[in-house]
Amino acid sequence: MLSNPLYRWMAYVGAGAVLLLTLVLLPAKIKAFLVSLVPPSWMSVSHAPVGWFGYFYLYHQGYLFLAIMCLALSGALDKLDGMGGRAYDLLVGKPLRDLRFWTQMNHPGTTPMGEVVDSLWDKLTVGPMFIDICVRFLRGVGSYADSITRWLLYAIIVQIVLMLLADIFGQLLRLDAFRKLRHKDKKDNKANWAGKYKALGQWLWLIFLPPLEHSWVTDHLVGYLIFLNGFMLVTLVLAVLSVIGKIRPLQEAWTAHLETT
Repeated sequence: MLSNPLYRWMAYVGAGAVLLLTLVLLPAKIKAFLVSLVPPSWMSVSHAPVGWFGYFYLYHQGYLFLAIMCLALSGALDKLDGMGGRAYDLLVGKPLRDLRFWTQMNHPGTTPMGEVVDSLWDKLTVGPMFIDICVRFLRGVGSYADSITRWLLYAIIVQIVLMLLADIFGQLLRLDAFRKLRHKDKKDNKANWAGKYKALGQWLWLIFLPPLEHSWVTDHLVGYLIFLNGFMLVTLVLAVLSVIGKIRPLQEAWTAHLETT
């Protein structure tokens, strides 16, 4: 069965899922221990080059198993930083009083800067990958004689661009000025549920891409493109909902601020 490349890819995805779940579902004590060795902010920063290496080198060189494992590790680091920091806060409860840059970077618990760094590096990780996909789709779309196939590829490109723009706008709402406004009225500045599921959707969409690019679904190309479009549409909707979830607390905080002035 594993002589079939499609089945090999499915086995690789399963191995990557096991790696991801194993790291994410570690007990809180182990997560707290891990962030004491590698602070959450450094995990946030390191998961980008791990993902880039997996996608831009291993994936394009044909090392699909290693590429998926790197992407799974990158996704796990993205989850472990926040989960490990919260576990450390819960188990150790050591308050952070010094808010200097390097102190926050090396603190094993959660930090105000960590909220921004985590979100920023998540976008810096997946953004270049999706831009590369758009460029390659644009270059290859002319090789398809079927107009339906071409329009489905264009639809994916448009949705990716809109999703990336929503990500950028959402990151701008995390700037210091907006964060101060939120904190003034005790509004939450953490990632909302839509943002978390959107990030998961982005990683899953990247994992579903190889059967298309390696021509493993030639006989069902249109159907698979419809599936990828539908999945990307769900991810785009979650990205928009995430931005709306960031705007509403700002509107409430700004209204409350105007009422008190």
